[in-house]
Amino acid sequence: MENELFCSGVLVHPQWVLSAAHCFQNSYTIGLGLHSLEADQEPGSQMVEASLSVRHPEYNRPLLANDLMLIKLDESVSESDTIRSISIASQCPTAGNSCLVSGWGLLANGRMPTVLQCVNVSVVSEEVCSS
Repeated sequence: MENELFCSGVLVHPQWVLSAAHCFQNSYTIGLGLHSLEADQEPGSQMVEASLSVRHPEYNRPLLANDLMLIKLDESVSESDTIRSISIASQCPTAGNSCLVSGWGLLANGRMPTVLQCVNVSVVSEEVCSS
């Protein structure tokens, strides 16, 4: 790709993407519906510009606490077979339930993947997570 993608996000509204606050920039080119970083376009994908982002007011960079940011797309996008918004959960998931996680984070071998990675994980309690 001509522009490197550094962070993932999720469409939560036709004009808003939820991402990580540590990914803050002054402007963004967001690839919606992309699964491979080796292609500029994929069937059903859209490239959208954005210039407004709002970090969580209690974001703390050294600790990555409240590492959340909303990015407002310059234009609304239409949902399709490859691009859909998700609903924000009204409560935390229950420990023991399964949760689908996806992104382009580092692999076990320390390399960056070129294809979107997905895995089902078991949710653990905050107590277990903190220990």
